[in-house]
Amino acid sequence: MIEGNDEALRNVRGLLFDYGNTLIRYGRREDGLVMEAFYDHVLGRGHAVERDAFFAVVREVTGRLIARATATGVEVDRTEKVREVLGGLDLPADDETIDGSLTAISAAFVDAIESSDELIPRLTRLGERFQLGLLSNYYLGPPIHDSLEKIGIAGLLEPRVVSADIGWCKPHPKAFEAAVKGFDCAPGEILMVGDNLTADIAGGKKAGLLTAHTSEHLDGALDYGSPQGDGTKPDVSVASLAELETLLMS
Repeated sequence: MIEGNDEALRNVRGLLFDYGNTLIRYGRREDGLVMEAFYDHVLGRGHAVERDAFFAVVREVTGRLIARATATGVEVDRTEKVREVLGGLDLPADDETIDGSLTAISAAFVDAIESSDELIPRLTRLGERFQLGLLSNYYLGPPIHDSLEKIGIAGLLEPRVVSADIGWCKPHPKAFEAAVKGFDCAPGEILMVGDNLTADIAGGKKAGLLTAHTSEHLDGALDYGSPQGDGTKPDVSVASLAELETLLMS
């Protein structure tokens, strides 16, 4: 069901998509696979740690670092999460364990990402009328880019901006500025499409973009990054990308 003022979208020339839980699902299943790979690598390094304790520390560290990044707009350093997890478990944070953990995390992230059969045809159709871009929050850049190639949509999205690559994350205006620079239209002609009411909707509004909230993948979503928002309302809310396509192409 579409809610909001769809009249505001009549002058849209560009679509800026969030990634996880917008274009693809990234929730408890996918996050669990990534944590398992991290855990297996640490065990393989000869460090004895109980599984539930490991996962609890990962969740605590992840939540705290994402909350800080959401509040400050400064993305987490690529090694910081692994260092803090190892420290929280009283394990040595040597370079080999950190580098190997990041490699395992990145590979598991790419393996976990799947897309619907309709995603490429839908983006192709939308791309015939609108410029399409991506703005994703993640503390590691390569697995985002590699997963876009894996599911076949990298070539349909330009610009492709990942917070790890620029040092700024949504909802900070600098993250949106980095993405908007890659568009051939003004901020007020770009529709930010995302699932997170804080990062995507409040952040997009503050940066002068139009916004669309999608709830397609919220059933399995994680609670990091204040997804409930601050009361800022999107221009439109849709239940799925299919519904958004119908709205935009009508």
